[in-house]
Amino acid sequence: MNKSSTTILVDDQEIFCMGLKSFLPEKEFTVAGDFRRYDNLPEIIQAFHPEILLVGVSFYKKTISLEAIKAARQAYPELPIVAALATENPAVMREAVECGATHYFFKSASASEILRVLREVSEGRQDKLGKFWTRISGFHPPYHERPEEELTWREREVLHLVSLGFSNQKIAESLGISTETAKEHLQNLMRKLRVENRTQAAVLAVRMGE
Repeated sequence: MNKSSTTILVDDQEIFCMGLKSFLPEKEFTVAGDFRRYDNLPEIIQAFHPEILLVGVSFYKKTISLEAIKAARQAYPELPIVAALATENPAVMREAVECGATHYFFKSASASEILRVLREVSEGRQDKLGKFWTRISGFHPPYHERPEEELTWREREVLHLVSLGFSNQKIAESLGISTETAKEHLQNLMRKLRVENRTQAAVLAVRMGE
């Protein structure tokens, strides 16, 4: 029988940690502690020696939480780090990976999906990240290697808002244009960038620095 994996939770929302602990099987995961602050993560890891580190990446403390993941990765290169993401924005997903997350799940996911990811970590399987990284970065070569047409300034504005997860309606409201015009700009920039959907466009926007 496999031993229980010592787990540390770090998230600024207490209710999220309480909910997570309520369905984690004790025979599989021992929650050694849950913390609201991100600034002393390496010290927490040193004190508790977790086998799994789970860090929440929230809307309002995104930068702080991502910096915490980076600090933990630098101090403990082999430690599995799971990012609990508050958004499905591919730009945030990519940032979490680049900072050192080895696995991820969305906070909106079902209990069974979260357990599936954590069991992958506990069992030492790293394929979750491999599939994820291929999905968000394997669409095409880097932008500077491609002979695309130059985007107009308006198309760049639209692309930036797409990378933030804005819908066509929200893009239109932000730029003071009609929804149909926003949709037309999106179709034009997708054609120029040779991508098939807005998710691919958003990932490419991150790589372009938009």
